[in-house]
Amino acid sequence: MKEESLLLLSDLQKLINQVVLIDYTIIILGDDIKMKKILKELCIGLFTIVLLNSSNLVNVFAAENSSVSESENLYSNYEQVTQIAIPDENGNLRFYTGIEAQKIYNQIEKENMTEEINNNSLSGLFNYDTYKLSTNNGIDTCGMFTYKYRFVTSSKGTKYGSNRRISPILANGTSSKQSMEVSVSASVSWNINASLSGGYKDAFNAAVGSGWCGTKSFSETLTINVAPHKKTWLEFKPRVNFVNGESQKYYVTRGPKKVTVVESSKKVYSESPRTVTMQLGDKNVKCPDGMYVWKESNN
Repeated sequence: MKEESLLLLSDLQKLINQVVLIDYTIIILGDDIKMKKILKELCIGLFTIVLLNSSNLVNVFAAENSSVSESENLYSNYEQVTQIAIPDENGNLRFYTGIEAQKIYNQIEKENMTEEINNNSLSGLFNYDTYKLSTNNGIDTCGMFTYKYRFVTSSKGTKYGSNRRISPILANGTSSKQSMEVSVSASVSWNINASLSGGYKDAFNAAVGSGWCGTKSFSETLTINVAPHKKTWLEFKPRVNFVNGESQKYYVTRGPKKVTVVESSKKVYSESPRTVTMQLGDKNVKCPDGMYVWKESNN
């Protein structure tokens, strides 16, 4: 919108310059009545265009001011982070508020996005020397052999998962701060993007361990302060373990040159919840590891 108004201003200035130039030419022509008449008509035409463009310019500025007020309204309803709590290695919650909380939250979101990109780019890269069954390369695949299964990891580590709201939305329509008691609960379960069975499943389970496939949850009653004319709620961003790799069915060829041949494989990405023991009031509670996020918007 700003560019459009600047363009109209530029065109308007050019027209005004042309009108001034024509007036100046009329003065110089002196007694040439015919030419002066033509130039005067041209001048009137250009002046009319100037007036029309002036009207358009007013409309542009009016629309621009209207859009600004709309954007202000949108911004006023936009949610923002007011506080976060992150458990340390000892289970103690570390609280951050205001601008610092928003900054840490944004940084974690940025790192999460980078992690997702890296996982996607690594999903097809595996550090082992194998051959597909269709590859010959002078390898003798005849004779007796036994199929085996294995899980080959391409990447693994910890990351933050997606946010989920764990409390009702608390609205304060008064002009003073209100303290409200609310029940909150969170549950995080393991997940996997592939359907595994038989040897594929056994190989995956052996690689990740028996504690991988589980669910971690907790529920508590908290007191939340809600600012005047604001809505407040609590979100939870779980911190999970992840593994990326392939579950493979393979065999090893006979003969002097033994080569591992992968007959078939299934790409696997899986996440598992982490737990941390936190002190809530006078109790030690095993909770899903993650970040607790207080958010608010205008009521």
